[in-house]
Amino acid sequence: MGKIDNGLPTHAIFGTSSVANFMRQVQATVDAKISSINGTPAPRHSITSHSLSSFDSTESRVYPEYVLPPRRTADRLLDTYWTKVHNLYPFIHRQSFIRSYQRLWTGDQPESDSPTFPCLLNIVFALASQLSEDSSPAKREALSNEYYKIAKRTLQPVLLDGSSFETIQILLLMAQYLQSTNSRDRCWIVVGLAIRLAQSLGLHFPETSANLPRQVDREMARRVWHGCVMMDRILSMTFGRPLTISRAIASAVPLPAPIDDEYLLESAETFGEQRAGMPSQIEFFIQTVKLYGMLDDILLSLYSPNSDSATLYGKLQCWDNNSIFRVEAGLSRWKKEIPSCLQFNGQNEVSKLGSVFHRQSNVLQARYLHLRILLFRPVFTFFQDRDTTWAELFSDAFLQYSVAQQCVVQCIKAAQQLVELIHSNLQQDGSMGPLPAWWYNVFYIYTAATVMTATRLYPSVATDIDESLLTQSWNCALETLRAYQEYSRSAKRCLVTLEVLHEKVVGGIQAQNEEATEPTKSSRLDPWLDVNSTQQLRPNDAPEIQDLGDLGTTFDIMDMAWLDSTPFDLESYSWNTY
Repeated sequence: MGKIDNGLPTHAIFGTSSVANFMRQVQATVDAKISSINGTPAPRHSITSHSLSSFDSTESRVYPEYVLPPRRTADRLLDTYWTKVHNLYPFIHRQSFIRSYQRLWTGDQPESDSPTFPCLLNIVFALASQLSEDSSPAKREALSNEYYKIAKRTLQPVLLDGSSFETIQILLLMAQYLQSTNSRDRCWIVVGLAIRLAQSLGLHFPETSANLPRQVDREMARRVWHGCVMMDRILSMTFGRPLTISRAIASAVPLPAPIDDEYLLESAETFGEQRAGMPSQIEFFIQTVKLYGMLDDILLSLYSPNSDSATLYGKLQCWDNNSIFRVEAGLSRWKKEIPSCLQFNGQNEVSKLGSVFHRQSNVLQARYLHLRILLFRPVFTFFQDRDTTWAELFSDAFLQYSVAQQCVVQCIKAAQQLVELIHSNLQQDGSMGPLPAWWYNVFYIYTAATVMTATRLYPSVATDIDESLLTQSWNCALETLRAYQEYSRSAKRCLVTLEVLHEKVVGGIQAQNEEATEPTKSSRLDPWLDVNSTQQLRPNDAPEIQDLGDLGTTFDIMDMAWLDSTPFDLESYSWNTY
């Protein structure tokens, strides 16, 4: 039947359909009747009276035993976290975290006896180790995995022992870390747990954060809730699975205020403000949440199997109200309304506001271009029927043909711009530079490169695309993946997959040309096929090629499912929707 309130103190929040809420209403009625008889005021019940920053539990706990790294190493890792992670994912309050961190070294009594801070600290170390530039990529992976194991071990005893705001923060950061590993399913499950715990605390209700007396609690509650929303959309797009949080529920809670951590006051009587003339780094997070609100629209309108039209052709028949037009207009408005500190002014121009805003503007631009690819990419998959041509499909609808063609062109241009953005900002010394984390870059490059591969199948549609520039973009994409090979096997798999896909596409096109006309030397050569790199790759990468399963033998170039897949899906030739 659901949980029945037993009168014990709890942080859990129950909605109007729950038995616990019904019993509260009954209790309130009883209290009111008793108070009218005795002449005493009825007790007031509030679902938001607790402080989200206290992290206290129903029973006393102590810190588990664990070993800290040397102080210099720990400080360096924290500095990496603040400069490379926190300004993109502000899920913890920096000043509160630093106070607890300092107490670990001084031996002072902690503010709370919660056992979750050591776990939070170790997952911070794990993320920072993956992005540290003080050691080789192989050593980074080993160190980050050790910190992750400690974090997981310290989290397990308390994970299912009641809701904790700090536990949600840990799970969100753990999901960020798992994105850099091959533990994709764990990442999906961890985000699901974060969402469930957030709902149990009532973070999805706007009044929960609004009624918190302290400014820091209110803002952190809203950051964490929208962090859950953001990760839900990212993983739904990545895995091709349904959204957990609906659009209405996601948007009910106000966005966090553009106020940096140091200006958030921890008093219930006063409220801090961002320093005049200084843009807030939280603006990036706010704009990302707005952008991914349109990702929600893209997934539901163009990729959902429950959409009104079973095929893209059905959608193309209704261009007057098609989702592509609506989302494209929304993206355009969003881009124009971005604060000046985050406006993208070119890959090689350093922001006058400093390296943080320069990187934030680049990351935001990469996310924007990726969404444009997702928006226009379904048009490519419309051509799975090899016996039907564009002219036949749009023989009586020239305007629809023109719009569909422009969708293809815009998709290709977004892919080229995304590759150029990442490739032009690659650092020769192996440092991150003004770019997203390397695992996002691998994903972006692979997505863009598959679009370029699909373009080879329909050159007549992309007549507005310069062939030499397309070839250049393709080579830059492969060069970028080669640069990331040493960071993870996933980058190498992406590279091998693209090589195999392109080889099959080129081979299929040449076979078709040979059937239609006498083959010549020029028809056998393709400027996109980097023969030298392919020959160098093949002998040493037999395991990666073998992992691709039937792709190398039974691949059908006209089956466009590979366009909407990741290289991990190719292992079993089991395609995802998105």
